[in-house]
Amino acid sequence: MKTHYALHCRRRLASIAVFCCAGTPWSVSAQVSINVIALTGESTPITDTTYEVFDFPRINDAGKISFTALLTGPSVTEVNDHALFEVSNAAISPFQQTGSTLPTITPALVDSVGFPSLTNAGRFALLAGLYDDTAGERIGQALLSETPSGLSLIAREDTTILPGYAEPILALPVPNMNRAGHIAFRASVEDPAIQPVPSGSGIWTNRTGSLQLIAKHGDVALGVPAGYVIDHVDIPAQNHLSQIVFRASVNDPNTAPDDYRHAIYRDMGSGLELVTWAAPSGPNIDRVSTEPQIDRNGNVLFWHHDRAADPMTDTAIRKFTGPGNITDIVREGDPAPGTSGVFADIRPAFSMNNFGDVVFVGNIVETPAHPETDSGVWKYSNGALELILRENDPVPALGPDVFINSIGNAVVNHTGRVAVVTTLRGAGVERANATALLAQDVAGTFHPVVRTGDSIDVSGSGDLRTVRSFEFDHLSTTTGHGQFSALGSIAMILHFETLNAQQELEYADAMIVTDVGCPADFTGDGLLNIFDYIAFGNAYAAGSPSADLTADNTLNIFDYIAFGTLFAQGCP
Repeated sequence: MKTHYALHCRRRLASIAVFCCAGTPWSVSAQVSINVIALTGESTPITDTTYEVFDFPRINDAGKISFTALLTGPSVTEVNDHALFEVSNAAISPFQQTGSTLPTITPALVDSVGFPSLTNAGRFALLAGLYDDTAGERIGQALLSETPSGLSLIAREDTTILPGYAEPILALPVPNMNRAGHIAFRASVEDPAIQPVPSGSGIWTNRTGSLQLIAKHGDVALGVPAGYVIDHVDIPAQNHLSQIVFRASVNDPNTAPDDYRHAIYRDMGSGLELVTWAAPSGPNIDRVSTEPQIDRNGNVLFWHHDRAADPMTDTAIRKFTGPGNITDIVREGDPAPGTSGVFADIRPAFSMNNFGDVVFVGNIVETPAHPETDSGVWKYSNGALELILRENDPVPALGPDVFINSIGNAVVNHTGRVAVVTTLRGAGVERANATALLAQDVAGTFHPVVRTGDSIDVSGSGDLRTVRSFEFDHLSTTTGHGQFSALGSIAMILHFETLNAQQELEYADAMIVTDVGCPADFTGDGLLNIFDYIAFGNAYAAGSPSADLTADNTLNIFDYIAFGTLFAQGCP
């Protein structure tokens, strides 16, 4: 039996209860509110255009949504066929369309818009491809940041000369903008001194109001033996205070030019300090996470592989709180909480929020072995490690004999709620309906958000579409690239494959936002009463991220006010 979602028309909310075909629902509060933002083939807010393809869904902790789309229509050409849209208070409006001009860049037109970063303040940073209409050619990309007066140019390929270099930028990657509107970015820059390929890389930020160099190719590698220099830097991460962390490759070009070693550096605003590195002797970090994370207190978390250690204990997620102070959050060989086994593998793609909550997927070994239950999702919060989801867990909301078969990467939002993509097995499970997105409500209970094979009425009048696949990424919510907001809203793309009346397959996509559970139902019992006030007060007193309902990284009276507002609004 398929799960049917009852939806109203575009930009209207529909409360849907997900029940199993027999027995007890997964939870009495298993309600998911779905908002179909846009559907391919529908008209866009831009005159005489329709949506053709969606990309880059984003949602901030205030509930503002954005996405990009390819456009079709009688006046659409390859010059103006792409746009970035923003959604606020259920209204869609174009933020930037290709083919338009930018006041800070002449005579170029915007050729593409991609990789938008949407902050909690509702501002954008994005990469815009540029096109010279006179010459009829593309002329590189520009990194743009939204200010109260409009889009501002941060850097441009082939033109901008960044501090620390005398040559212009060769390439710009994905922007990372924090709540304060500050951008930290990596760029490749031409450097004739580098041979045989004359290019280097560096990291810059605009946190002081102008571009500031953090580190670049050829800099002395601080904190390591003399002779080592930085050879390469990766994309940086930053917290809401614009404190930065990044991974670098370092080497000694004089004694061992081909011996590249990973290092992690932190910049708290007063210069670089070494977090850790792959020393030639002693504990030897063979690989570290390509994107180390930094929390609101400046603590750095990273995954590493120690090639000098016992192969059964050589990977870990570690936490750096200051010089000489690094501890394991979890390591292979450690007992796996919630099981009788030990960790046999720690996946490097962990997720972390500003409070330092960490979610990761691990594999375990038990005696006797149970291959069907050898992986799970664990959450680290306030110094404690907890199993929150495991292979072979039942999913009664999807049927009495439906179980989790495998677990994909998990993401934790600002308030500590977790979402994870899973595959399923059991009664009625086939290839076409074997993938589901599960997400926690505020009380920590997982609910199915969407499942392949399910039917969705996208019009509210019987226009059923079958979900073929969906797009949900585990990108960090601290970078402005998140799809999972503090109050449990998820922005995502659905892909439909449906048989029409002529038994022909029709394809369509939808941009949707879902709300999991009720944000004021802190007890998770499906009711709003005094016990929810007590539960919120307990979370506040414990310093739990779940109480930071304003998503400002601080617990104060405004969170109590926010809770009162949510309580007064009630549940769907």
